Amino acid sequence: MNQELGQAMRAGGAMLAATAAGVDARRAERLRGIEAIASSGARGGAVTVALGNLGAYADQLAQPSETLRAVAQTLSQYGLLRQRVDDLLRLARQFHSKEALRGPVLILTAIGQVIDFMCAREIDALCTPALGDPPARLEDFEGMTTAAIHQLHMLTAAPEVVALMERNPDARILEASEGRLVAVVAPPGVEADSALTRPASVTTFVNGVGSSDPAGWNGSLERARTMAAATGGPVVAWMGYNAPPTLAHGVASGPAAAAGKELGRFQRSLTRRYPSARHVVVGYSYGSLVAGKAASRGGLRADELVLVGSPGVGVDNASELDVRGPGGPGRVHAVTALDDPIALTTSTVDGLHGADPAGLGFKAKPWPTRLRGDHGSYFTNPEFLSHLGDLARGRG
Repeated sequence: MNQELGQAMRAGGAMLAATAAGVDARRAERLRGIEAIASSGARGGAVTVALGNLGAYADQLAQPSETLRAVAQTLSQYGLLRQRVDDLLRLARQFHSKEALRGPVLILTAIGQVIDFMCAREIDALCTPALGDPPARLEDFEGMTTAAIHQLHMLTAAPEVVALMERNPDARILEASEGRLVAVVAPPGVEADSALTRPASVTTFVNGVGSSDPAGWNGSLERARTMAAATGGPVVAWMGYNAPPTLAHGVASGPAAAAGKELGRFQRSLTRRYPSARHVVVGYSYGSLVAGKAASRGGLRADELVLVGSPGVGVDNASELDVRGPGGPGRVHAVTALDDPIALTTSTVDGLHGADPAGLGFKAKPWPTRLRGDHGSYFTNPEFLSHLGDLARGRG
């Protein structure tokens, strides 16, 4: 981080204020010219044209001057805040025990990035007649740490999301908007921001029906936490779509098609952020259809795609899924527990959303063992979690 940025912002504000004063002086000069001509008693067409031109020029200078002053004030105010953060960072870096101050330094760095981001947004609002949609996706925050992204969302998120994060201090918000939440959970025993600095693996968990309901978000974070313990890396709980509210509504594939575009977009941004990590996507139940739509329509950035308890993914063969990690082609795996009733919705040749991904004809890589259990048992099954951990570590 540039320790002089706060000072530079304040200096820039002072320069813009001086420029605004210069514009005001030029406008005042033109207004004095208008007054002088008007009071001279001169008449005629040329005088009328001159007065009109001078008046129009003076009017044109009014708005730039006002905008310059507003931007100057914004830079000065945010620059003062940023300078205080820079001073605290400079003080922290003077201590010999840098490891003990790692957490505070990460937090201060994040606060500094939030200040920079908010300052830029406010200046955009001052200088742009009509702003686009506010930032909502991970790709909108390129260059910001996950700690900074989290802090920014905590300032604007709905009260129930803030409360959820306070109950889950190992989680960080990556995306948040009405009916949508994308949060990442660190593995147990690892500080969240440290876990997200240079992870060896990142797993994205795509939940199924009902996952847009905030009442179930804590449960999704719990499952992500269980998988983080198994993989040793952070796990993203991706509730980034308008999921069908019930199993009955899950017969529709339209929500999955729309969600697939969002998931593909998210994974592209995630792999840009962590290009050296192994990326695993776990699509569970209806979430597997979402992952399948992403992979068959534009491609899914992942080293491993795991289809869990799937009702079908919209295609009949794994070869129709474009799965590719940062380092090359990815693989498709599928597993359905022996007592999972989801198997009744599909078959080896056809089904509600296509052929059974766990069937031999689909050509996905099977799980090493046949899993016992029902539709809700996967995330407490040691055999499922053990092999998922192997995939995240490149051993599967």
